Amino acid sequence: MASQAIHMQQQQIIDVTNFKDILENLKFTPKGEIYTKKLTSTSLKVDFTARKFIYPEEIKIHEQQVCNFKAKENFVVFECVHRLLAKGYKPEHLELEPKWKVGHGKSGGRADILVRNNSKESLLIIECKTFDAEYNKELGKMKKNGGQLFSYLQQEKATRYLCLYTSFFCDKKTINYENVIIKIKDRQEDIEAYNQGDKSIKLYENANNNKELFNVWKETFNLYTHYNGIFEDDINAYSIELKPLKKKNLKPFDPANKVFNTFMEILRHNNISDNANAFNRLLSLLLCKLVDEAKTDDEVLDFQVKEGEDTPEIIQDRLQKLYAEGMKKYLNEEIVYFADETIEDIIKKYPKQTPIEKIEDIFKQIKYYSNNEFAIKEVHNKELFIQNARVLNEIIKMLQNYQFRYNKKQQFLGDFFENILDDGVKQSHGQFFTPVPLVQFIILSIGLDKITEQKIANNETYFLPKILDYACGSGHFLTESIDEIQKIIESIPKNTEIDAK
Repeated sequence: MASQAIHMQQQQIIDVTNFKDILENLKFTPKGEIYTKKLTSTSLKVDFTARKFIYPEEIKIHEQQVCNFKAKENFVVFECVHRLLAKGYKPEHLELEPKWKVGHGKSGGRADILVRNNSKESLLIIECKTFDAEYNKELGKMKKNGGQLFSYLQQEKATRYLCLYTSFFCDKKTINYENVIIKIKDRQEDIEAYNQGDKSIKLYENANNNKELFNVWKETFNLYTHYNGIFEDDINAYSIELKPLKKKNLKPFDPANKVFNTFMEILRHNNISDNANAFNRLLSLLLCKLVDEAKTDDEVLDFQVKEGEDTPEIIQDRLQKLYAEGMKKYLNEEIVYFADETIEDIIKKYPKQTPIEKIEDIFKQIKYYSNNEFAIKEVHNKELFIQNARVLNEIIKMLQNYQFRYNKKQQFLGDFFENILDDGVKQSHGQFFTPVPLVQFIILSIGLDKITEQKIANNETYFLPKILDYACGSGHFLTESIDEIQKIIESIPKNTEIDAK
């Protein structure tokens, strides 16, 4: 699978200096300076004397420059082609460096890899980049204006998937890859809403150029990307399947996420002016996220939108279940929640004077089509429920790929909550919190380390300081105190004798 948690290991850009090691890792057979690998229906070669990549003749190569060693990106292209062929894609369905014209002699650019299906239709366009800097640079361009992939998409509008891809040598032992995948398909509920008169919804089928295609991805899908579905072991060739997220797929927060800005943009383009209510609903969603991340690494997460599987009702039912669990676990508060299958089971035990379907419909209207913990927009009928569901889906997709539970303080996640409190509470209630730098200064002035040292010297069972915040608005004093106490614990010599029970 694409590794989302390999960042602690040594990663090397693939180039000529390590490519022989990589080929041996991929089971290529060396004969002199020529390395060969036979696959099911074809073979790949690398000639180090000629400094050339030798592809099967069935692969259509539009520009021969992709076959030399001059560009480091070509090494990634070769590795990606090997991955596709090993997966079972036929060489005759692959094209390298296809080039399009956009009129008046201007170039429409060259894609690295174009994959066609058995009907010769464009299935997938892959843009390959060298690991880390170039990959992240292109990802930034994609999110800003569509980058190279959306310029290719306007030339092949039948394309179902776009993929930005990179690979790297990990600990000089294994080849790993990272990718982001964009599915080019309008949602059925968006098509129906557009046909019913909501012309503000942007659809791929109505886009005429790369700018309009990008705006669909930006405004309708909130720049959403998938991370698995093409190259994983349980995915078959030509059957791209965007698999549901598992806990091990989650990515850590980093400064580039800009999740808070994305949240504010979601409110803006959905014309939501009640920020206070929206922030309260966001906190309810974050509680659901925290509960969901208690799962094991290989479990499928409930806090996500499963494209092609979920209805708005199914998503909300999962959220209600997580919310009830969270309120009970963390706040010891019971929340009324009945799963859909529980309701159906209860109804079926009653006499059938009224059709079961009618009773089920009434129960679902009560359960879903009224205001609840996830009503960012006012909800009191099915139409408004669907409108709210579209906003809710955007927010879930904004959060679902990121990890929220950590064993130690995570600064960027803390900044995210700080922004929520600043914008959500200050503006609505006129409350202002002590700035974090001042909080840190006050805590350091207390001398928690000296208190701990004295307690240890006195052989006290409970040697850590106790913290009490009488006016816990944002919780900054508590969280920063915990951070300081953690540093104190880590500083205690390992051979210190503590009579702690």
